[in-house]
Formats: sequence, structure tokens, C-alpha cells
Amino acid sequence: MQLAPTGADIITVAGTNGKGTCVEAIQALALADGCRVGSYTSPHLWRYNERIRVDGRPVDDARIVSAFERIEAARGADSLTYFEFGTLAALEIFASLELDLWVLEVGLGGRLDAVNVLDPDVAVVTSIGLDHQDYLGSDVHTIAREKLAIGRIGKPLFAGASVPIQACEDARKAGVDVRSCAWPLAPADCPSALVAENLQLACCALQTLDRLPADPAAVLRELRVPGRCERQIFDHHEEIFDVAHNADAIEHLVHFLGTLPAGPRVIAVFSALADKPIEAMSAQLDQMVDGWCVFGLNDPRGLSAHDLQARIRSTKPVRGFDSFEQAFAAARETGHRIVVCGSFLTVSAGTSRHG
Repeated sequence: MQLAPTGADIITVAGTNGKGTCVEAIQALALADGCRVGSYTSPHLWRYNERIRVDGRPVDDARIVSAFERIEAARGADSLTYFEFGTLAALEIFASLELDLWVLEVGLGGRLDAVNVLDPDVAVVTSIGLDHQDYLGSDVHTIAREKLAIGRIGKPLFAGASVPIQACEDARKAGVDVRSCAWPLAPADCPSALVAENLQLACCALQTLDRLPADPAAVLRELRVPGRCERQIFDHHEEIFDVAHNADAIEHLVHFLGTLPAGPRVIAVFSALADKPIEAMSAQLDQMVDGWCVFGLNDPRGLSAHDLQARIRSTKPVRGFDSFEQAFAAARETGHRIVVCGSFLTVSAGTSRHG
């Protein structure tokens, strides 16, 4: 079973935050340049198929099942995790097509991630923050080393500004061509919901491969990424969905909320997994909201509403509910601007109402 690309360039993207946005930007820019693109991301919001896309469109069920069947037949006595199965399926599908570019998002860390089985032509590390510390390390330098390990000797790796300088120097000493990103992007060319640096990194990566369209700013101005400060305005209220699930991502959400017109009461509909820094996240967001409606996630790592209430750090009312539907209904009764955040699962529950 062939998994190596046939003539395609590979870009691998790692980072604490911004991976998905960077992949979306790379995909949009490359498509505008006339490339055929396979992109692999995780997690998904609504359907598993979102993880494996060709030219921006999710691969259909039959093709994914066929890939799973081939992997199952080939693996023999080797055991595979859920993520490894999915990664191999994406690679098998991409290898069967005549693609110009593969864009692969790392699932967790970098060095030991399944995506790192391939050697990228260009690597990107978007940001470094404290997340998944049980697996990656307790400090940003150790975490950065894990993520920078997606780079290859003699190949370019573009690092975001938050990647520690010393970790970058260590990677350079190992032979990786670590570069900073200084792509000129006017504020008007970056949608307010997105982080400009992630778009700049995408431009740098594609320029290195000579796959950048003539007017990248025009493409980026129109870029929208589901679940990233996604704003929906209705007659009497508005809804904002953001997958922020760590302190750095919440900081960006707070900044985005600060750019919106003041006035309406703001209610957070919130849930998060037990291993997330809920105390820090809620303390940051509390400055922008007038109350909280929290609910438990149906996930082994989820918390009950009662446990969430105990961990929320707020000077505002915090109400607990058994489901998203109940929490959202209560938010609608008391607020005009509703902010749904804390996890991909939280946003999935909310945005599925409109899907």
C-alpha cells in the first residue's frame, strides 16, 4: 500500500493554536494558484469527513471506508490508534490522486505524531503555549522542541513569534532551516476573526514552494474558518462560536469581542474538557461577559455542569445545565450576544443547530 506522495509537495503544520487556520489559508491560497490540494486536519466539527479534503471538499464515506479496509488488511499484527488510522487513510487517499500539494496538520505535539511519518518540504510551527502538558512537557521550551521536530535537515521551517528563540536555535544546530516570518499583510487584508500571523505563515510557506497566487491578499480577505470567532447576526440577537480551548486562544477571543460594538448583554455558553485550564480561561473571558451558562460534554474527558461551576472563576452569575440546548435556551432569555466556546465539542453542539 503506497502512502508516499507522487510528485506532490508536502507542508506540515504544528503549533498550540492556529494550526487549522494556517491550513485553511494554505489550502485557499494554493487553490487560487491552480493547485490540486489534499488537506488533513483534526478534530472535526460535524462529520469525520471534514478531516480529509481534496480541493477543499470532504472526501465521501465510501472512499474513506475503502481506505480503512485497505489499512486493516495491511496492518497485520500492528495495532493502530484512532488518529493513526485516520492519518493513514488520508495519506492513502492523497497518494491515489494526482495532487500538487499535501497540507497536513499535526494532531498533538509533533515529534511523535503520526503525521510526522512523512518528510515535509516545508514545515510551519504557528505558536507555542501551555497545552497538553501531560504529554508534551511542563514548559514552553520543552513543548517547542516537540513541535519543532516536524522540521527536516536542510528544509525550511517557518516559526511564529511565540516560538522560543532558544528552541529555534537548537533546531538550527540540528540542521533545520528555521526562519521567521515577515510577510507584509495589511490589517485590512486579515479578517478580524483570524490571527494575522497564521495567514502570514501560510504565505511564507507557499512562496517557498512557488505556489502563491498573484494576489494573496485578495484571497485572504475572503477567508472564513468555521468555529474561529464565527459570528452570526439575527434579528434580535447574535451568536459567536469559537473553538478556543486554552488560555492563549481565549485571549484572542477576548480581543475579538473587544472590537465589536458595545451594548448588548453578553452571555457565555461554555463547556470544556477536564484537562483544560478552565480557571485561567474563565477568568480571562469573565471581563467580557455578564453571565455564564455551562453544561457538561458527552465525552470521557468531559466535566459535569456541577464540576464546571466549581472551576469557573467569575464575578458574574454561573448557571449549570444538563445539555447545550438547555444552556443555550437560558442564554437566549437573558442575553443578546451569546458566546459559545471552550471546546470543539461545544462549538459543534451549537453550530449543528444551523446545519
